Amino acid sequence: MHAVLPRVVLASGAALATSFALAGVALAQPARDARATAPGPPDALTRALEAGRLTPAGYALQRALALFDRGRVAARFGPVAAPEPRAATLVLRDLVARLDELPPAERLLARSLLARPDEGVANPYGDRYTVPSRFECSREVCLHWVATTGNAPPPADADADTIPDTVEAVQATLAEVWATEIDRYGYRPPLTDESSPNHGPDGRIDIYLVDVGSDGVYGYCTTDDPRRGHGPDTASAYCVLDNDFAPWQFGGAAAEDSLAATAAHEFFHAVQFAYDYLEDNWMMEATATWIEDEVFDDVNDNVGYLRRSQLSRPSVPLDVGPSSGTHPQFMYQYGAFLFYRYLSEWQGSPDVVRRIWEFADAAPGAPDHHSTDAIAAALEERGTTLRAAFRGFAAVNTRPAAFYEEGATYPVPSPSRSTALTAGGSARGRVELDHLTSWYGAFRPAPTLRDGRRLTVRVDGPRLARGTAATLVSIPVSGQPIYRTFRLDKRGDGVLTVPFDPSVTSVTLVLSNASIRLDCWRNRPYACMGAPLDNNRVFRYRAGVRGS
Repeated sequence: MHAVLPRVVLASGAALATSFALAGVALAQPARDARATAPGPPDALTRALEAGRLTPAGYALQRALALFDRGRVAARFGPVAAPEPRAATLVLRDLVARLDELPPAERLLARSLLARPDEGVANPYGDRYTVPSRFECSREVCLHWVATTGNAPPPADADADTIPDTVEAVQATLAEVWATEIDRYGYRPPLTDESSPNHGPDGRIDIYLVDVGSDGVYGYCTTDDPRRGHGPDTASAYCVLDNDFAPWQFGGAAAEDSLAATAAHEFFHAVQFAYDYLEDNWMMEATATWIEDEVFDDVNDNVGYLRRSQLSRPSVPLDVGPSSGTHPQFMYQYGAFLFYRYLSEWQGSPDVVRRIWEFADAAPGAPDHHSTDAIAAALEERGTTLRAAFRGFAAVNTRPAAFYEEGATYPVPSPSRSTALTAGGSARGRVELDHLTSWYGAFRPAPTLRDGRRLTVRVDGPRLARGTAATLVSIPVSGQPIYRTFRLDKRGDGVLTVPFDPSVTSVTLVLSNASIRLDCWRNRPYACMGAPLDNNRVFRYRAGVRGS
């Protein structure tokens, strides 16, 4: 359990907890309810939960059932949203977390949903095997498949070794995933599943090929670890991948690309389970999406999620998970991979993301921080802060092609306001920002401006301790952005003056609220299920053109 931090978590929560402990001050620790199930898409199930017609455990069960039999759920509750193709792992994770709260009959149904494909009648849904299965084990994993029925991979076998070509392709892909995520990047391997009643031939992670594409799902990982809930929040895992990644089931994407992205993504969920299977949803999905491109650089499936990122909606908090309330576009946790992309490129190494997971580690004696505190701790260890990171992230997002390795393929955010200024002209405004959000306002020199003009921008933000940050991004005619950071005082006030004449295309003011202060375990769709303490913070600015 996350028992090392107080319920009201500050940006430097880890450091505060340590200093209080050294001073002999006892901190009251709240009961953590990491099992709290945040609402999903705004559909009949979410409305039933909000109206009290479903308990959180019952909601988790029905959401999981809808992965495989949406019609059955809709017949009882009304229209149910189709699952996001990569959402099954966290949907099933929520069910695992609430399993013991279900009444006996519903618990039996839940266990059938969590049963492995080769458990036969224990798993009555479409991802079960109805014929005997085969398996082949490598150093890393044991791969299972069947030779007949709709769950069989294509039978083509070019080398006539009785192992279908598709199975060999999956084996090779998983070997590359393991080589990158475990051997090269140094993540903890998935935990042994030898304590599970059905653990395959040994303790290696088991991967099953099943036609889950017929359910609109790429694949998933879940756990049947009997130790789950009886100690640290770590667990072994098994995974299910689609049996052929047929393009017609996945929007026309090439089968090899879908396999690569899914294998890297879902296997990383199994890795995450070895650290903390109850970690914040947004970090689990964002880092799993981030690592897809680390393992397979030429497969850019995750770029499609940038329409659900702070490039397209900087006003949506970075740490938002599934929600039906403030942000009905509920899948922003995938687009949040861009923040981890920024961290790894800014720090010059992907190791920073592994270090974040090491601070989130829930194994005995490990720090066990929730997501944003883990990020803050990893950055403080490197001599910087989350505020500096988020400020820089928001600034480079004004021109992604100038910073990110693959930024030329990224969308460019539109400023919320764009103002043309003449000599002596001025502009002012008032902006409200939630935690971990930003705002862009562009100023453009009027064609009549002469050389030597300058733009002065004054910012009056919330107190610095609230996460206030601001940057000016100048775009000269040459096109290469110039970033200038406001030196804000404790009150959140600062001023910057920059050239503003025909040599400048535009100047963008970037206002950021980098606060991670949260009242945790309030069943809100943010880090630590917390209620943000610094939403709706007011920023004011004034801009004016001066010079001869």
